Amino acid sequence: IEETLPDDETTEDTDQTEDSTSKTIVPDVAGKSLEEAIVLLKDADLSSRNEEKTSDVVPENYIIEQSIKAGEEVDKNTVIVLTVSTGVEANPLRDVTGLTVDQADTILKNDQELKVIHEYEYNDTVEENLVIRTSPAAGTEVKKGDTITVYVSKGKETKYVKVPDLRNYTQAQAEDILKSKGLQKGKVSTANSDNYAQGVVMDQSYSPDTEV
Repeated sequence: IEETLPDDETTEDTDQTEDSTSKTIVPDVAGKSLEEAIVLLKDADLSSRNEEKTSDVVPENYIIEQSIKAGEEVDKNTVIVLTVSTGVEANPLRDVTGLTVDQADTILKNDQELKVIHEYEYNDTVEENLVIRTSPAAGTEVKKGDTITVYVSKGKETKYVKVPDLRNYTQAQAEDILKSKGLQKGKVSTANSDNYAQGVVMDQSYSPDTEV
């Protein structure tokens, strides 16, 4: 037995089929990496466009939000706008050179929310306990949580040298030896001696090998 359907019923079924094949469900891509999100949208026959935004929570290159909520039915090839995280906002590192350690820490730790490491070194021009420089340098773009090395002055380094034995050298020779050791000639006096030749050193104010 053959049965012929009315023309209008056949048309209705065809329209329903076309409607269902032209629609798709929006996948949930929030919190996923940009690469993964693009693949998921492509698999769902959807397109995407990116917008960037800083975030203290969502890692860099991961999706913060999507313009159409997951689970909604939309036309295929609909463009979904993805808000992509650029990570924590970057700001120029403040200049703390010349400040005390405590002052620098307050600015870097409290104001810029950075981690700080202290390194101490001698310096002939910067007073003790003052900041010499930072690494990275002031003005460099940094993000909250970055680690900054602060170089702090220990003041001038006191260097010790052993006093050379100047006995039996002429005054000129003795002065050259002192100069080579970074020492200066003090008061020069003369005296008679039965043990030393004329014109040579027979005694000195600091004993040989004394550290000064």
